[in-house]
Amino acid sequence: MVIGGDIHSFWNNDLKPISTDPASPTVATELVGTSITSPGVPYELFASFLPENPHVRFFESRKRGYVMVELARDRMTARFQTISRRRRSAGDAVDLAQLHDRGRQGRSAW
Repeated sequence: MVIGGDIHSFWNNDLKPISTDPASPTVATELVGTSITSPGVPYELFASFLPENPHVRFFESRKRGYVMVELARDRMTARFQTISRRRRSAGDAVDLAQLHDRGRQGRSAW
């Protein structure tokens, strides 16, 4: 698993030795968290690139939030959390999406 950020959007990607080959094996899962208060990247522009990038399994830049990861010996669960208020400390966090990964024994699934 690789965790990244600094692009102000949520991402989940399959990392492959040959990124341009969809048949190339997935060697890791990449999680990218968005920002809490900064605006995201232009959704429509980035979404237009998705058909050419099948290794991107999830993308969202219109919502603010963070990623929570729970690790166990045989699995990982990542929760992309969005917040209801980005400029105030009071607010609710809700699940936008969850990833369940069984590592080498199984495939990641949303």
